[in-house]
Amino acid sequence: MILIISKEEDYTTNDVIQWLIKKKQNFLRVNKNDKVELDLYLNELHLIVNEKLYKLNDFDFVWYRRGDIFPNYLKEIKDFKNFMYQEIKDLKEFFYYQLNKLPRLNHYEKGDINKLIVLDIAKSLGIKVPDTLITTNPNSLKAFNVKYKDGIITKTIYGMPAVITKEKRYQVY
Repeated sequence: MILIISKEEDYTTNDVIQWLIKKKQNFLRVNKNDKVELDLYLNELHLIVNEKLYKLNDFDFVWYRRGDIFPNYLKEIKDFKNFMYQEIKDLKEFFYYQLNKLPRLNHYEKGDINKLIVLDIAKSLGIKVPDTLITTNPNSLKAFNVKYKDGIITKTIYGMPAVITKEKRYQVY
């Protein structure tokens, strides 16, 4: 079975899941809003998701896409003493350590990548990178747009926020 750690609002994960269903692959998607509990025995780790028990050895592969599956614990524990916070933090760290033993795509420690650093590394490795402008100046943006008459691509530096109304979802790129 494939363990997918993501965010509910991540539509790319939904697309991959549709493909997994088509290929008749077993998977478990865990989002940050799911109720997640851990039971750690000396030789076995149990993941309880929405009151259903899974053993770590039930999973053959892990895809860490986005998010975190423990934010509710940490939010609640922060109101207690630092000792309890550290206890949960260490348990969470051990959980991801165990997941990292499985074949995987991405992992928690590298979940929040900095696109600017990735772009710089790619360029330093000789990978073709398009001319890039990051600006807060509207005139610079206009000049950049004039330079590239065929059009430019805009992207956010961090994540892909969405504006959701009653009628429609607008994705920001």
